[in-house]
Amino acid sequence: CSETPDAEDTLDIDLRYNIKENTKDYEELCDLRDKHVYGAQKIGDYIWMTQNLNYDTAGSYRPDDNRYSDQYGRYYTWNTAMAACPKGWHLPSKYEFEKLIKTAGGEGIAGKNLKSTSMWHSSGAGIDDFGFAALPAGVVDNKGDFYNATNFTYFWSSEDDGEPSSEQAL
Repeated sequence: CSETPDAEDTLDIDLRYNIKENTKDYEELCDLRDKHVYGAQKIGDYIWMTQNLNYDTAGSYRPDDNRYSDQYGRYYTWNTAMAACPKGWHLPSKYEFEKLIKTAGGEGIAGKNLKSTSMWHSSGAGIDDFGFAALPAGVVDNKGDFYNATNFTYFWSSEDDGEPSSEQAL
């Protein structure tokens, strides 16, 4: 992923990444653990990944019946998601999500402004005003069953609701 191979030697060997600016007014994150390149976009005060993480690790899923797996990335348990982010990145806190929603127009409009313009069922597509490109990836439940693709999307937060478990994660 790196344009200067020598730079890779100075990075953490387990979780390595770099960010480079490209010509499309957004940035790219190169996860050097597996050489996967992700879009990234500054929205408000934060830089957000604009693609779902697709790092293959224990505790992540790729449902066989998901024809959109290439676009949706992998699905993670909360504990796995907490550890799967590339070095220097993290799951957003409740506060960071609230700031994203406020920046994108507030409750009631932010969803449409942050959703991708395609892949959503029926008239559910967004206008993607901020380059966030949220996809309707559905969910994998705790039994490994996949459902709701093209209809819904869910995001893990770095916070739990008082109990440190995936069942209480926000």
